[in-house]
Amino acid sequence: MQEIDFHPHALGKMAEREISADEVIEALQDPDHVSPAKLGRQCAYKKRGDYWLRVIFEEREARVLVITTYVSRKRG
Repeated sequence: MQEIDFHPHALGKMAEREISADEVIEALQDPDHVSPAKLGRQCAYKKRGDYWLRVIFEEREARVLVITTYVSRKRG
């Protein structure tokens, strides 16, 4: 797996939404689904109980930059 970096926005939202770095890393390493997102980014989905954890990220050479993350009832 590529190295994972967290944008400051993502870190703030993770703290606000009580989403751990381990959960985000798991979603990136073993997603249930991945789909295209806006601005050439991608969204990794991981089932989390009754909700989906969504991780919006960019792939940059040998790195992944996590832009933001949140939970929703629908996958997408």
